[in-house]
Amino acid sequence: MKQPAKKRAKATPKKAQGVVDARNENVELAGAFAERLDQIRTSTATLVVATGRGGDGRDVLVPLMDWQVFGTKLVELDKPGEADAEAPDESGLRMHSSLLLFENLAFLMQDLGYDMREAVRILALQAKGGIAPPESRMRYTAGMLRLACEYMTVAADQIEAELAGPVATREA
Repeated sequence: MKQPAKKRAKATPKKAQGVVDARNENVELAGAFAERLDQIRTSTATLVVATGRGGDGRDVLVPLMDWQVFGTKLVELDKPGEADAEAPDESGLRMHSSLLLFENLAFLMQDLGYDMREAVRILALQAKGGIAPPESRMRYTAGMLRLACEYMTVAADQIEAELAGPVATREA
């Protein structure tokens, strides 16, 4: 049976302030893993505010989030330049787009955080078997998670500060 050709997938994480970048460390994968591997190069979550009517008949602001994810496939194909041919610019192709309720995007971030926590727990158990992920990638991942926590903490603090503000301005 003919073995599928090995395709190299280079993960080049986006650089963030204060986080060690692991972009120079290549990893080789074979088969379906390499063909399916994507890289998110950027995402945007833009506030969109609509008006609605509350259950009591009063007008209310309805915060929405226009969430988009851009990226590319990470497979380096045998033909030079073919891997980048699909990306129109540095941010890549739009991979996902949704208009979400403000609180639903917060739920998604919480849910991703839970899933990441579980993945790290399982990865730590598997790494005890003698094969571990590259240290530079794990340090980068830890730094990104800490940065995400900082941003989310600031956002939660701002929401709570707004809720603690004068009631008259919220109900006027």
